[in-house]
Amino acid sequence: MYQSKISNIIIRLKKAKNNDPEVTLQKISEHTGISMSTVTRIFSDGSENQSFRYDSLKPICLMLLGTDGLDEDMDYDEFQLQLSEIKDKYEKKLEKERDQNRRGTEFLMHQIELKDKRIDILFEAVMQLLLNYQKLIEQLKKE
Repeated sequence: MYQSKISNIIIRLKKAKNNDPEVTLQKISEHTGISMSTVTRIFSDGSENQSFRYDSLKPICLMLLGTDGLDEDMDYDEFQLQLSEIKDKYEKKLEKERDQNRRGTEFLMHQIELKDKRIDILFEAVMQLLLNYQKLIEQLKKE
């Protein structure tokens, strides 16, 4: 649903640009602050089928259409629904990343515990060697 709305906006932008021969891609880029490469992609053939962020289209809509581009294509409720869908998508992605980070942290904590145990074992071995060394020294002093 979101992509069809974006496609409709791009079609309207192309029509508006074609109706005004003085509007160039360079002027659009300079006026809106959108990079020339993005403006070129938006106005290229077949761009209606490509994915664009609304944030990239809105300044161009304001320049060419005098509106944000949404008023004729969707009502507020539709837009809110689309935003909600996008939010849900990114929340799921974020939760997945959090879960991966959580598992990674747990793995690292386990590795630290193992290393701590190894250090304790090595420390005990060194201490035992020291005690054995001291006993050996004492025996040598007695002889």
